[in-house]
Amino acid sequence: MKHVFIINSQIKKRKRMKFYNSIRSIYKEEDILIKETSYSGHAKEIAKEISSTDENIRIYACGGDGTIHQIVNGIKDFSKVELAIIPLGTGNDFIKSFKSLTKKDFINLNNYQHPHTITCNLLEANEYYAINTASIGLDVKIAQNVDKFKFFSFLGSAIPYYLGLLYSMMHSLTSVYKIRVGEHILEDEFTFLVCGNGKYYGGGYCPVPKAEVNDDKMDICLIKKVTRRKILSLSHKYKLGTHTAYTSLVSTYQENEFEVLSPEKEIVVNLDGETQVCDSLKIKLSDKKVKLILPNP
Repeated sequence: MKHVFIINSQIKKRKRMKFYNSIRSIYKEEDILIKETSYSGHAKEIAKEISSTDENIRIYACGGDGTIHQIVNGIKDFSKVELAIIPLGTGNDFIKSFKSLTKKDFINLNNYQHPHTITCNLLEANEYYAINTASIGLDVKIAQNVDKFKFFSFLGSAIPYYLGLLYSMMHSLTSVYKIRVGEHILEDEFTFLVCGNGKYYGGGYCPVPKAEVNDDKMDICLIKKVTRRKILSLSHKYKLGTHTAYTSLVSTYQENEFEVLSPEKEIVVNLDGETQVCDSLKIKLSDKKVKLILPNP
C-alpha cells in the first residue's frame, strides 16, 4: 500500500520538519509520497489526482479541519482510498468526536501500523461534502471573522474563535429562515442552524452531542433568537453540549435532509470550518462514505 502524506504548508516549518523525520523513521522510502500544499484548494487537487490512479492508497490529512475537508472532497468518488487524520492544525475539531483517542494518539505514526477502520458518513451540501459539520447562522459569521484573529492562536487554539465570536456580536446575530427538517416545515428567527456528522466545531463547541460519525444519521441543532446577554451566559453550555436542555430555545432532530426554503439573496454555509456562498441550500446525509483509519495506541 502506498502511504501519501498531504501536508498543509501553513504549518510551521519546525513542526513540519519534525514530522518528516517521523515519517521516514517508520516507513520505507519507496512506500511513501509526501506532498505539500501550495495554495488554497491544492489539497483537494492532490488527493483527487492520486486517488484516480486506481491504486490502494492511504492518504494522511496532515493539517487542520480545512485540510481534511479538502481531501474528503478529493477522494469521495474513489473506493480504494483510506483516510487517516494527522491533526497538525489549530482547531482540529473533527478528532474530538473520538473520545477514547487523544491528539497525540492521532499524531503518533506508530499507531497506524495496526489501525482500526470505520466507514464514516459524509454530509452533502449542494455539490460540496463535509465530514464534520455543515451550518448557517452566527457560527458562519464567526468563522469568517476568525481569520482576523489567527495571529493570537499562540495564546491558545480557541482564542481566535472567542475573539471572532465577540467581534461578530457587534453585528446582527439572527436571520429569519423558512426551513425544512425532514418532514417538518419551520419558520422563525434563528441564531444557529447546525447539521452534524461529528460532534464538535468552532474550536471545541458541541452543538450535536449525540452525533456519531458512522451511525447513518445526521444530527441537527436549531437555536432560536438569543440575546447578546443570553448567548454569553449559554456559551459554556454550548461548548459542553448541555445547551440542549433549554428546550424553549433549542430544538434537536435526527433527520437525513435539511433545506432552506426561503433563502436570502445569498446563503453562506460553513462546511468543516470553510465557507461557501450559494443561492440555495440543501444539506443531506450522503450516499457516499469514506474509509476512515483510526490510530490504535
